[in-house]
Amino acid sequence: MYTLPILPATEVCSREILEQFCAMGIRESVRVEYKREFPSNQKLAKVIAAFANTHGGLILIGVQADSENKPVLPPVGALFQERLEEKIYQIATQLIHPPVIPAVWIVPLELPSVPSKTNCVVVIRVDESSSAPHAVEESKGLYLRTGNLSEPFEDRATVAQIQEMLGRKQASKKQRDDLVARFRSRVDYLLEGFISDRLNDAPPGIHKVSFAEGIRQWASFEVICVPEVPDSLLATLVQLRNHFERTWLVRGSLHGFHELMNRGKIRMAQSSILQISSGSFYQIAEVNQFGLFGYAEIGYGENLSALKSSSEQFHPRTANKVFEASASQGALLGILEFLSRFYRKLTFWGKLRFVLAVRRAQGYRMMDCYGQVREVCPDSDITIPHDFTVSQLDAELPNIFAELLSNFYAAFGWQEIDIAYATREVTKLREFVRRNP
Repeated sequence: MYTLPILPATEVCSREILEQFCAMGIRESVRVEYKREFPSNQKLAKVIAAFANTHGGLILIGVQADSENKPVLPPVGALFQERLEEKIYQIATQLIHPPVIPAVWIVPLELPSVPSKTNCVVVIRVDESSSAPHAVEESKGLYLRTGNLSEPFEDRATVAQIQEMLGRKQASKKQRDDLVARFRSRVDYLLEGFISDRLNDAPPGIHKVSFAEGIRQWASFEVICVPEVPDSLLATLVQLRNHFERTWLVRGSLHGFHELMNRGKIRMAQSSILQISSGSFYQIAEVNQFGLFGYAEIGYGENLSALKSSSEQFHPRTANKVFEASASQGALLGILEFLSRFYRKLTFWGKLRFVLAVRRAQGYRMMDCYGQVREVCPDSDITIPHDFTVSQLDAELPNIFAELLSNFYAAFGWQEIDIAYATREVTKLREFVRRNP
Protein backbone atom coordinates (compact mmCIF):
# COMPACT_ATOMS: atom_id res chain seq x y z
CA MET A 1 0.00 0.00 0.00
CA TYR A 2 1.45 3.39 -0.94
CA THR A 3 1.94 6.14 1.61
CA LEU A 4 -0.68 8.78 0.84
CA PRO A 5 -3.87 6.71 1.29
CA ILE A 6 -2.82 5.62 4.79
CA LEU A 7 -1.33 8.94 5.91
CA PRO A 8 -3.26 10.00 9.06
CA ALA A 9 -5.25 13.18 8.51
CA THR A 10 -3.51 14.70 11.53
CA GLU A 11 -0.05 14.29 9.94
CA VAL A 12 1.67 16.65 7.52
CA CYS A 13 1.94 15.58 3.89
CA SER A 14 5.48 16.67 3.04
CA ARG A 15 6.97 17.30 -0.36
CA GLU A 16 9.10 14.18 0.13
CA ILE A 17 6.01 12.00 0.63
CA LEU A 18 4.36 13.60 -2.41
CA GLU A 19 7.37 12.99 -4.65
CA GLN A 20 7.69 9.39 -3.44
CA PHE A 21 4.09 8.80 -4.41
CA CYS A 22 4.48 10.39 -7.86
CA ALA A 23 7.71 8.45 -8.49
CA MET A 24 5.74 5.20 -8.24
CA GLY A 25 4.14 6.06 -11.57
CA ILE A 26 0.63 5.15 -10.44
CA ARG A 27 -1.83 5.70 -13.28
CA GLU A 28 -5.09 7.58 -13.00
CA SER A 29 -7.70 5.03 -12.07
CA VAL A 30 -11.00 4.57 -10.30
CA ARG A 31 -9.16 5.62 -7.12
CA VAL A 32 -6.67 8.26 -8.35
CA GLU A 33 -7.24 11.53 -10.20
CA TYR A 34 -4.61 14.06 -11.38
CA LYS A 35 -5.49 17.68 -12.17
CA ARG A 36 -2.98 20.13 -13.66
CA GLU A 37 -5.04 23.17 -12.61
CA PHE A 38 -7.67 23.77 -10.00
CA PRO A 39 -11.02 22.60 -11.48
CA SER A 40 -14.32 24.42 -11.20
CA ASN A 41 -16.15 24.10 -7.90
CA GLN A 42 -18.89 21.96 -9.47
CA LYS A 43 -16.39 19.64 -11.16
CA LEU A 44 -14.41 19.13 -7.96
CA ALA A 45 -17.61 18.47 -6.00
CA LYS A 46 -18.62 15.87 -8.58
CA VAL A 47 -15.28 14.01 -8.32
CA ILE A 48 -15.28 14.09 -4.49
CA ALA A 49 -18.87 12.81 -4.35
CA ALA A 50 -18.13 10.04 -6.87
CA PHE A 51 -15.14 8.83 -4.83
CA ALA A 52 -17.21 8.91 -1.61
CA ASN A 53 -20.00 6.95 -3.30
CA THR A 54 -17.62 4.27 -4.59
CA HIS A 55 -14.38 3.12 -2.94
CA GLY A 56 -12.75 6.39 -2.00
CA GLY A 57 -9.69 7.84 -3.69
CA LEU A 58 -7.04 10.53 -4.09
CA ILE A 59 -7.20 13.80 -6.01
CA LEU A 60 -3.89 15.56 -6.68
CA ILE A 61 -4.32 19.11 -7.97
CA GLY A 62 -1.15 20.55 -9.48
CA VAL A 63 0.09 17.20 -10.85
CA GLN A 64 -0.11 16.67 -14.60
CA ALA A 65 -0.73 13.25 -16.17
CA ASP A 66 1.19 12.11 -19.26
CA SER A 67 -0.13 10.17 -22.23
CA GLU A 68 -0.16 6.98 -20.14
CA ASN A 69 -2.07 8.73 -17.34
CA LYS A 70 1.00 8.63 -15.10
CA PRO A 71 2.15 11.67 -13.09
CA VAL A 72 4.73 13.94 -14.77
CA LEU A 73 7.84 14.54 -12.65
CA PRO A 74 8.63 16.85 -11.05
CA PRO A 75 5.15 18.18 -10.21
CA VAL A 76 4.87 21.84 -11.20
CA GLY A 77 1.89 22.59 -8.97
CA ALA A 78 -1.14 24.82 -9.29
CA LEU A 79 -1.36 28.50 -8.41
CA PHE A 80 -1.48 28.97 -4.65
CA GLN A 81 -4.59 30.72 -3.28
CA GLU A 82 -5.28 32.09 0.16
CA ARG A 83 -7.63 30.02 2.35
CA LEU A 84 -7.41 27.16 -0.16
CA GLU A 85 -8.05 24.42 2.39
CA GLU A 86 -11.14 26.25 3.64
CA LYS A 87 -12.38 26.62 0.05
CA ILE A 88 -12.18 22.85 -0.49
CA TYR A 89 -14.08 22.14 2.72
CA GLN A 90 -16.77 24.61 1.65
CA ILE A 91 -17.11 22.86 -1.73
CA ALA A 92 -17.35 19.45 -0.05
CA THR A 93 -19.88 20.55 2.57
CA GLN A 94 -22.02 23.03 0.64
CA LEU A 95 -22.18 21.54 -2.89
CA ILE A 96 -22.49 17.88 -1.85
CA HIS A 97 -25.53 16.48 -0.04
CA PRO A 98 -25.05 15.06 2.54
CA PRO A 99 -21.65 16.70 3.04
CA VAL A 100 -18.37 14.86 2.52
CA ILE A 101 -15.37 15.73 4.69
CA PRO A 102 -12.11 14.82 2.96
CA ALA A 103 -8.58 15.00 4.32
CA VAL A 104 -6.78 17.95 2.68
CA TRP A 105 -3.07 18.79 2.52
CA ILE A 106 -1.48 21.82 0.88
CA VAL A 107 2.11 21.01 -0.21
CA PRO A 108 4.12 24.15 -1.14
CA LEU A 109 6.60 23.82 -4.00
CA GLU A 110 9.90 25.59 -4.42
CA LEU A 111 11.06 25.14 -8.00
CA PRO A 112 13.83 27.12 -9.72
CA SER A 113 11.42 28.14 -12.47
CA VAL A 114 8.59 29.07 -10.11
CA PRO A 115 8.71 31.95 -7.58
CA SER A 116 8.67 30.67 -4.00
CA LYS A 117 5.27 30.01 -2.42
CA THR A 118 3.26 30.81 -5.54
CA ASN A 119 2.61 27.18 -6.51
CA CYS A 120 1.48 24.17 -4.53
CA VAL A 121 0.06 20.70 -4.89
CA VAL A 122 -3.30 20.10 -3.22
CA VAL A 123 -3.78 16.53 -2.01
CA ILE A 124 -7.37 15.54 -1.28
CA ARG A 125 -8.13 12.12 0.15
CA VAL A 126 -11.74 10.97 0.09
CA ASP A 127 -12.77 7.88 2.03
CA GLU A 128 -15.54 5.53 1.00
CA SER A 129 -18.58 6.90 2.79
CA SER A 130 -21.05 5.07 4.98
CA SER A 131 -23.30 8.11 4.53
CA ALA A 132 -23.66 7.54 0.77
CA PRO A 133 -25.35 8.26 -1.55
CA HIS A 134 -23.92 11.78 -1.92
CA ALA A 135 -25.55 13.97 -4.53
CA VAL A 136 -24.42 17.06 -6.44
CA GLU A 137 -26.11 19.42 -8.90
CA GLU A 138 -28.63 20.60 -6.29
CA SER A 139 -29.19 17.01 -5.11
CA LYS A 140 -30.18 15.84 -8.61
CA GLY A 141 -26.99 14.05 -9.64
CA LEU A 142 -25.62 10.81 -8.13
CA TYR A 143 -22.26 9.73 -9.53
CA LEU A 144 -19.89 6.81 -9.09
CA ARG A 145 -16.24 6.48 -10.01
CA THR A 146 -16.30 3.89 -12.80
CA GLY A 147 -14.53 2.96 -16.07
CA ASN A 148 -11.29 1.08 -16.58
CA LEU A 149 -7.84 1.93 -15.27
CA SER A 150 -6.89 3.93 -18.36
CA GLU A 151 -10.13 5.90 -18.69
CA PRO A 152 -11.81 6.46 -15.33
CA PHE A 153 -14.84 8.74 -15.22
CA GLU A 154 -17.83 9.77 -13.13
CA ASP A 155 -20.93 7.86 -14.17
CA ARG A 156 -24.53 8.22 -12.97
CA ALA A 157 -25.52 5.59 -10.42
CA THR A 158 -28.04 2.85 -11.20
CA VAL A 159 -30.93 1.88 -8.93
CA ALA A 160 -29.06 -1.22 -7.72
CA GLN A 161 -25.97 0.84 -6.90
CA ILE A 162 -28.06 3.36 -4.98
CA GLN A 163 -29.61 0.51 -2.96
CA GLU A 164 -26.13 -0.76 -2.09
CA MET A 165 -25.13 2.70 -0.86
CA LEU A 166 -28.27 2.94 1.25
CA GLY A 167 -27.32 -0.36 2.89
CA ARG A 168 -24.04 1.21 4.03
CA LYS A 169 -26.01 4.16 5.38
CA GLN A 170 -28.24 1.87 7.45
CA ALA A 171 -25.18 0.21 8.98
CA SER A 172 -23.86 3.64 9.94
CA LYS A 173 -27.18 4.54 11.58
CA LYS A 174 -27.09 1.33 13.63
CA GLN A 175 -23.60 2.21 14.86
CA ARG A 176 -24.81 5.69 15.90
CA ASP A 177 -27.82 4.25 17.72
CA ASP A 178 -25.62 1.71 19.52
CA LEU A 179 -23.21 4.42 20.73
CA VAL A 180 -26.07 6.54 22.08
CA ALA A 181 -27.75 3.55 23.76
CA ARG A 182 -24.47 2.57 25.41
CA PHE A 183 -24.03 6.08 26.82
CA ARG A 184 -27.55 6.16 28.24
CA SER A 185 -27.12 2.71 29.75
CA ARG A 186 -24.02 3.96 31.60
CA VAL A 187 -25.91 7.03 32.82
CA ASP A 188 -28.65 4.88 34.33
CA TYR A 189 -26.22 2.33 35.79
CA LEU A 190 -23.97 4.94 37.43
CA LEU A 191 -27.02 6.78 38.80
CA GLU A 192 -27.69 3.75 40.99
CA GLY A 193 -24.24 4.22 42.49
CA PHE A 194 -25.10 7.85 43.23
CA ILE A 195 -28.32 6.75 44.94
CA SER A 196 -26.46 4.14 46.99
CA ASP A 197 -23.93 6.74 48.19
CA ARG A 198 -26.72 9.09 49.25
CA LEU A 199 -28.56 6.31 51.08
CA ASN A 200 -25.41 5.61 53.09
CA ASP A 201 -25.38 9.27 54.17
CA ALA A 202 -29.10 9.39 54.94
CA PRO A 203 -30.21 9.87 58.56
CA PRO A 204 -31.85 7.01 60.50
CA GLY A 205 -35.58 6.58 60.05
CA ILE A 206 -35.72 7.79 56.46
CA HIS A 207 -38.05 5.93 54.11
CA LYS A 208 -35.19 4.49 52.01
CA VAL A 209 -37.30 2.98 49.24
CA SER A 210 -39.12 6.27 48.83
CA PHE A 211 -35.83 8.19 48.96
CA ALA A 212 -34.31 6.10 46.14
CA GLU A 213 -37.49 6.31 44.06
CA GLY A 214 -37.55 10.07 44.53
CA ILE A 215 -34.10 10.44 42.97
CA ARG A 216 -35.03 8.09 40.10
CA GLN A 217 -37.93 10.44 39.31
CA TRP A 218 -35.58 13.39 38.84
CA ALA A 219 -35.37 14.63 35.27
CA SER A 220 -32.22 13.88 33.30
CA PHE A 221 -30.88 16.81 31.26
CA GLU A 222 -28.85 15.33 28.40
CA VAL A 223 -26.78 16.50 25.46
CA ILE A 224 -25.54 13.91 22.97
CA CYS A 225 -23.47 14.63 19.88
CA VAL A 226 -22.07 12.02 17.49
CA PRO A 227 -20.66 12.08 13.93
CA GLU A 228 -23.22 11.18 11.30
CA VAL A 229 -20.86 8.43 10.10
CA PRO A 230 -19.10 7.05 13.21
CA ASP A 231 -17.26 4.31 11.35
CA SER A 232 -13.64 5.14 12.18
CA LEU A 233 -11.56 5.96 15.25
CA LEU A 234 -10.75 9.67 15.50
CA ALA A 235 -8.05 9.39 18.19
CA THR A 236 -6.20 7.00 20.45
CA LEU A 237 -7.40 6.74 24.04
CA VAL A 238 -4.33 8.70 25.18
CA GLN A 239 -5.04 11.50 22.68
CA LEU A 240 -8.72 11.45 23.61
CA ARG A 241 -7.99 11.84 27.30
CA ASN A 242 -5.52 14.67 26.67
CA HIS A 243 -8.01 16.57 24.49
CA PHE A 244 -10.83 16.03 26.97
CA GLU A 245 -8.84 17.16 29.99
CA ARG A 246 -7.46 20.23 28.22
CA THR A 247 -10.71 21.46 26.70
CA TRP A 248 -12.80 23.35 29.22
CA LEU A 249 -16.43 22.50 29.79
CA VAL A 250 -17.90 25.84 30.91
CA ARG A 251 -21.33 26.69 32.32
CA GLY A 252 -22.67 30.21 32.08
CA SER A 253 -24.90 31.70 34.78
CA LEU A 254 -26.30 35.01 35.94
CA HIS A 255 -23.08 35.45 37.90
CA GLY A 256 -20.62 34.75 35.10
CA PHE A 257 -18.88 31.60 33.89
CA HIS A 258 -17.42 28.65 35.76
CA GLU A 259 -16.41 25.07 35.07
CA LEU A 260 -19.41 22.91 34.17
CA MET A 261 -18.11 19.90 36.08
CA ASN A 262 -15.96 19.68 39.16
CA ARG A 263 -12.85 17.68 38.39
CA GLY A 264 -14.44 14.37 39.27
CA LYS A 265 -12.93 10.98 38.73
CA ILE A 266 -11.96 10.09 35.17
CA ARG A 267 -12.05 6.48 34.07
CA MET A 268 -11.78 4.47 30.87
CA ALA A 269 -14.60 2.26 29.62
CA GLN A 270 -14.02 0.30 26.42
CA SER A 271 -13.37 2.95 23.73
CA SER A 272 -14.53 5.80 25.99
CA ILE A 273 -13.29 8.27 28.57
CA LEU A 274 -15.78 8.99 31.36
CA GLN A 275 -15.75 11.84 33.85
CA ILE A 276 -18.09 11.41 36.81
CA SER A 277 -18.85 14.14 39.32
CA SER A 278 -21.35 13.92 42.13
CA GLY A 279 -22.20 16.18 45.03
CA SER A 280 -25.70 17.41 45.67
CA PHE A 281 -26.49 16.31 42.09
CA TYR A 282 -25.10 13.79 39.64
CA GLN A 283 -23.15 14.47 36.42
CA ILE A 284 -21.46 12.34 33.80
CA ALA A 285 -19.60 13.38 30.65
CA GLU A 286 -18.29 10.92 28.08
CA VAL A 287 -16.20 11.12 24.94
CA ASN A 288 -15.22 8.13 22.86
CA GLN A 289 -12.91 7.26 20.00
CA PHE A 290 -15.70 7.33 17.42
CA GLY A 291 -16.39 10.98 18.26
CA LEU A 292 -19.42 10.63 20.53
CA PHE A 293 -19.84 13.24 23.24
CA GLY A 294 -22.46 12.68 25.91
CA TYR A 295 -23.38 14.75 28.95
CA ALA A 296 -26.08 14.16 31.56
CA GLU A 297 -26.95 15.86 34.80
CA ILE A 298 -29.60 14.64 37.17
CA GLY A 299 -30.85 16.53 40.18
CA TYR A 300 -29.48 20.02 39.47
CA GLY A 301 -31.60 22.36 41.60
CA GLU A 302 -33.52 19.48 43.18
CA ASN A 303 -34.18 19.53 46.92
CA LEU A 304 -32.14 16.56 48.12
CA SER A 305 -32.40 17.67 51.74
CA ALA A 306 -36.20 17.48 51.54
CA LEU A 307 -35.96 13.84 50.49
CA LYS A 308 -33.49 13.12 53.30
CA SER A 309 -35.74 14.64 55.95
CA SER A 310 -38.84 12.79 54.81
CA SER A 311 -39.96 9.65 56.55
CA GLU A 312 -43.02 9.41 54.33
CA GLN A 313 -43.48 7.77 50.99
CA PHE A 314 -42.52 9.84 47.94
CA HIS A 315 -45.37 11.04 45.70
CA PRO A 316 -44.11 12.15 42.26
CA ARG A 317 -47.21 14.19 41.39
CA THR A 318 -46.95 16.36 44.49
CA ALA A 319 -43.16 16.87 44.35
CA ASN A 320 -41.73 20.31 43.59
CA LYS A 321 -40.28 19.88 40.09
CA VAL A 322 -38.56 22.98 38.71
CA PHE A 323 -35.93 23.58 36.05
CA GLU A 324 -33.81 26.70 36.38
CA ALA A 325 -33.66 28.38 32.96
CA SER A 326 -30.30 30.01 33.60
CA ALA A 327 -28.69 26.68 34.54
CA SER A 328 -30.00 24.80 31.49
CA GLN A 329 -29.15 27.69 29.20
CA GLY A 330 -25.64 28.02 30.64
CA ALA A 331 -24.93 24.30 30.32
CA LEU A 332 -26.16 24.15 26.71
CA LEU A 333 -24.10 27.14 25.58
CA GLY A 334 -20.98 25.86 27.32
CA ILE A 335 -21.32 22.43 25.73
CA LEU A 336 -21.86 23.82 22.21
CA GLU A 337 -18.76 25.98 22.52
CA PHE A 338 -16.81 23.02 23.94
CA LEU A 339 -17.84 20.82 21.00
CA SER A 340 -16.61 23.41 18.51
CA ARG A 341 -13.13 23.33 20.05
CA PHE A 342 -13.10 19.60 20.82
CA TYR A 343 -13.86 18.37 17.29
CA ARG A 344 -11.33 20.78 15.80
CA LYS A 345 -8.69 19.27 18.10
CA LEU A 346 -9.67 15.87 16.73
CA THR A 347 -9.30 17.38 13.19
CA PHE A 348 -12.85 16.27 12.48
CA TRP A 349 -14.87 18.58 10.20
CA GLY A 350 -17.77 16.31 9.30
CA LYS A 351 -21.48 16.36 9.93
CA LEU A 352 -22.72 15.90 13.49
CA ARG A 353 -25.99 14.57 14.88
CA PHE A 354 -26.84 16.60 17.98
CA VAL A 355 -29.67 15.94 20.44
CA LEU A 356 -30.78 18.03 23.41
CA ALA A 357 -33.04 15.89 25.57
CA VAL A 358 -34.76 15.79 28.93
CA ARG A 359 -35.91 12.42 30.17
CA ARG A 360 -38.67 12.20 32.80
CA ALA A 361 -39.69 15.84 32.13
CA GLN A 362 -43.41 15.34 32.76
CA GLY A 363 -44.70 17.54 35.56
CA TYR A 364 -41.68 19.86 35.60
CA ARG A 365 -41.95 23.62 35.34
CA MET A 366 -39.41 26.15 34.11
CA MET A 367 -38.27 28.98 36.37
CA ASP A 368 -37.22 31.82 34.07
CA CYS A 369 -34.42 34.29 34.67
CA TYR A 370 -36.85 36.62 36.49
CA GLY A 371 -37.97 33.99 39.01
CA GLN A 372 -41.33 33.38 37.32
CA VAL A 373 -42.44 29.74 37.16
CA ARG A 374 -43.81 28.70 33.76
CA GLU A 375 -46.28 26.05 32.61
CA VAL A 376 -46.09 22.36 33.46
CA CYS A 377 -44.45 20.18 30.81
CA PRO A 378 -46.97 17.51 29.73
CA ASP A 379 -44.44 15.31 27.91
CA SER A 380 -42.53 12.47 29.54
CA ASP A 381 -39.50 13.14 27.34
CA ILE A 382 -38.29 16.20 25.42
CA THR A 383 -36.12 15.49 22.38
CA ILE A 384 -34.71 18.31 20.23
CA PRO A 385 -32.47 17.14 17.35
CA HIS A 386 -30.21 19.37 15.27
CA ASP A 387 -27.69 18.49 12.54
CA PHE A 388 -24.70 20.63 11.61
CA THR A 389 -21.09 20.36 10.47
CA VAL A 390 -18.23 21.41 12.72
CA SER A 391 -17.56 24.47 10.56
CA GLN A 392 -21.23 25.47 10.80
CA LEU A 393 -21.15 25.06 14.57
CA ASP A 394 -18.13 27.35 14.71
CA ALA A 395 -19.52 30.00 12.35
CA GLU A 396 -23.21 29.88 13.30
CA LEU A 397 -23.05 29.19 17.04
CA PRO A 398 -25.41 32.05 18.05
CA ASN A 399 -28.11 30.86 15.60
CA ILE A 400 -27.77 27.22 16.64
CA PHE A 401 -27.83 28.14 20.34
CA ALA A 402 -30.92 30.36 19.92
CA GLU A 403 -32.84 27.73 17.93
CA LEU A 404 -32.12 24.88 20.35
CA LEU A 405 -32.91 26.97 23.41
CA SER A 406 -36.15 28.35 21.91
CA ASN A 407 -37.37 24.81 21.18
CA PHE A 408 -36.40 23.71 24.69
CA TYR A 409 -38.24 26.61 26.35
CA ALA A 410 -41.31 26.05 24.15
CA ALA A 411 -41.90 22.75 25.97
CA PHE A 412 -42.55 24.86 29.10
CA GLY A 413 -44.62 27.53 27.38
CA TRP A 414 -41.84 30.12 27.35
CA GLN A 415 -40.64 32.63 24.75
CA GLU A 416 -38.25 32.31 21.82
CA ILE A 417 -34.68 33.46 22.34
CA ASP A 418 -33.69 36.64 20.55
CA ILE A 419 -30.70 36.16 18.22
CA ALA A 420 -29.12 39.39 19.46
CA TYR A 421 -29.21 38.05 23.02
CA ALA A 422 -27.72 34.72 21.88
CA THR A 423 -24.93 36.55 20.03
CA ARG A 424 -24.04 38.56 23.14
CA GLU A 425 -23.90 35.41 25.29
CA VAL A 426 -21.70 33.59 22.75
CA THR A 427 -19.35 36.58 22.52
CA LYS A 428 -18.99 36.77 26.31
CA LEU A 429 -18.31 33.03 26.59
CA ARG A 430 -15.70 33.02 23.81
CA GLU A 431 -13.94 35.96 25.41
CA PHE A 432 -13.92 34.10 28.75
CA VAL A 433 -12.45 30.98 27.11
CA ARG A 434 -9.87 33.05 25.26
CA ARG A 435 -8.69 34.61 28.53
CA ASN A 436 -8.70 31.24 30.33
CA PRO A 437 -7.20 28.71 27.90
